[in-house]
Amino acid sequence: MAHYDKKDIEYYRHVRADIITALNNKTFKTVLELGAGGCDTLAYMKQSGIAREVTALELFEIPNSNQNNPLIDRLILADLSDIHKLGLREAYFDLIICGDILEHIYNPWEVVAYIKQLLAPDGLLICSIPNIRFYQAMLNIFFQGDFKYGKEGILDMTHIRFFCRKNVIDLFEKNGYLVNVIKPSFIYNKIEIKRKILNMITLGIFRDFLTFQYIIQLRKDSKDVFQK
Repeated sequence: MAHYDKKDIEYYRHVRADIITALNNKTFKTVLELGAGGCDTLAYMKQSGIAREVTALELFEIPNSNQNNPLIDRLILADLSDIHKLGLREAYFDLIICGDILEHIYNPWEVVAYIKQLLAPDGLLICSIPNIRFYQAMLNIFFQGDFKYGKEGILDMTHIRFFCRKNVIDLFEKNGYLVNVIKPSFIYNKIEIKRKILNMITLGIFRDFLTFQYIIQLRKDSKDVFQK
């Protein structure tokens, strides 16, 4: 809980429009969100018909939030690191969402390996993960000699792990996933027009430096499923 109680309430309360956009109008029967915060994304998905049944996992209670919304079928208050102890149904969820959560835990590799068991055979895992190679972080580190942590952003004081694009891919592929899509989050953000234009006119050469976070869509590797 260290530092989490110092964050503004809005840190936990917003709809992840970029993740919803990345789902490309697909609908899902059973959805699990890890690090669901105030459950705004799940409530929106349920209300809009994107999801039929939604389960939320969050570290702590957030007062006056959608955690208590009757649209949320199940709320679990627990540490993500203990997910293997929670008795969640295996091969049950059509969609699992990890929105900027894996960088907050000591062993994301172990968690990623375990949640694969929770995915239905044709289920989808969608994650967003901050990119330490983002130009503002690099400028601070290399030109100002400053690795200063803050309340949010790439160097959020609650971040434990840091990733570049190749590390993100490696995290999942070594744990039996197929990476369907990995794109900068600004691709899915309607207001990120300047960054989209800059990425286009530079032919994507500076894409990794323009990327604040990556959106990754994954499925189980069919070879891994067959072996089990």
